Amino acid sequence: MAGRLVHREATKLIRARGEEHAPLSQTVKFFGGWTRSKEAPTLSGNVTPRRIRARFNERRIRKIWKYTEETLAHWMEKAVAEYGRPPQVAEYDWWRQRELALAKPKGDVTLHIPSPQPFRKRWRTWPEALLALGYDPEAIDSRLERGVNTTAGERDVVRRAPRGR
Repeated sequence: MAGRLVHREATKLIRARGEEHAPLSQTVKFFGGWTRSKEAPTLSGNVTPRRIRARFNERRIRKIWKYTEETLAHWMEKAVAEYGRPPQVAEYDWWRQRELALAKPKGDVTLHIPSPQPFRKRWRTWPEALLALGYDPEAIDSRLERGVNTTAGERDVVRRAPRGR
């Protein structure tokens, strides 16, 4: 709401000078979001519009339409290393959100960690995905046991069966 008030005041000043001004919705749509539309005027004094657009496009996180099996296995291994066992869906998703949040302040906005959905789409269920990635059925079942202590000092080594591909 505050952004609209600032925009309205700026619009009044610009129109009082007799200049044309685009509506807020057009400005936000052109720059691809409110944050970018606020940042663009600060860059416009010494940077060309083409460079501004290129700068914004570099930041854009593009959706990965299909992850390779190797990529899925890589990220699952990282999650398993965190928990010391194959994670449940909610645990994996929590871990993923945390990793993305930790990468953002470092400036890594291009980090792509697959959500649980690609695992489920490829292998239909979470346990089937874990089996297909080579985790031992006993290790998969252990993720469902109540009262298992998985603190950093008491983690067991997760057994992973060799992949036959």
